[in-house]
This record gives sequence, C-alpha cells and structure tokens, in this order.
Amino acid sequence: MVTPTTDLAKEFFAKLDSLELTRSKMEKLRTKNEIELSDVERVYSGLFLEAFIAFEGLLEDLFFGLLEGNLQHNSNDVKPVTIEPKSAIRGILFEGEKKRYLEWMPYNITEDRANLFFEEGKPFTQLDNGLKSNLQQLHRIRNAIAHQSEDAIKQFNEKVIGSNILAPEEQTPLGYLIGKYNVNRTGNLTRYGHYMKQLRTIVTNLAS
Repeated sequence: MVTPTTDLAKEFFAKLDSLELTRSKMEKLRTKNEIELSDVERVYSGLFLEAFIAFEGLLEDLFFGLLEGNLQHNSNDVKPVTIEPKSAIRGILFEGEKKRYLEWMPYNITEDRANLFFEEGKPFTQLDNGLKSNLQQLHRIRNAIAHQSEDAIKQFNEKVIGSNILAPEEQTPLGYLIGKYNVNRTGNLTRYGHYMKQLRTIVTNLAS
C-alpha cells in the first residue's frame, strides 16, 4: 500500500506537538519557581535533540519511501530514478557510503544524494535559502549541545550568536534556545519555539 507523504509530515507534526506539551508543562513550573534553571536546560536539551533526531529520521523515511515506491508525493515534479529490484536500493546507497548508516545533515549532504536519485533532486532541493539557513543554524546548535567540542562551540558563537548582543545567560546553546525570539514582534515565543516553527515549514515544503 502506497502512503501519501503528507501522512509522514502529520506524524512528525504530532511528535513536535508532544514535545511542546512537555515544554509547556516545564515552563509552568518555571513560572512558579518550582524548577531550577539547570532542570529547565536539561529539558530543553532533550526536547531539541529529540526534535532534531526526528527530523533526520523523516528525511531518511521520505528519501527511501519515495525511492522504493512506498510513499507518493503530491507533486508530479518529484520523480525518483527507477531501480530494480527495489530490494537492492538500500544496498546500493549504503555501499556507496561505505557506512552502516547514512548522514542527512548538514543538509547539503541530503541535496547531493537527492541529485543522484531524483530528477533535479526534488523534493529535497526545493527549500529556499532562508529555510536552508535555518537548517544550518539548527545543525550548529545541535552540535554545540550534543558534542560540546571546541569547534562546535566556536561555530555556535560565530555563526549562531554572531554579532547579536545577548544577555550572559543566553550566550550558551541552551540559554540561547530558552531566550525570547524577537520579543517586540513575537511576545513569549522562545528561540526553541521559533526553530520548531521553521521545522514545520521545512517539512511542509518537503512532504506536501
């Protein structure tokens, strides 16, 4: 049975909704001073990494689903190459990568792979530069949280914070996510919330 790619997007959105419920409960506790900042940071760390991992999983599921014929995209412009037998597809890709797993980020890896297996790389090559820039930022924040290496922190400081003037508590990856995104325009939206909104837009563009 062939499943529409929009169903894949709905599953991802449900995942983000579930994470948001957790975040909302935590913020209520924070407002009442019933939770320490260190606990807040741990929660944001887990939520962000879980969302990022779910997005990488979606990229893989979308890629193989379209290529193997288990998913159907709404757009007639999405045309995967024909590989027979279908059972050979994963072997071909993993052999080319020389790994037990495929990397999907940074996003140019996904685009390069898509150009080999889809006409004009679509739908993976149809994100505009603004959305791809947001993905770059997401990936840099993810690396700074997950690895905490000198290079990852340097990339975060130079490419994410850049010349922005932030309060000291917002100059760490987790503090940055907890901080407010453009307070004058978006009220209580955190930067974490902003990036989750961007992920929704990105997935909509890829799967609709």
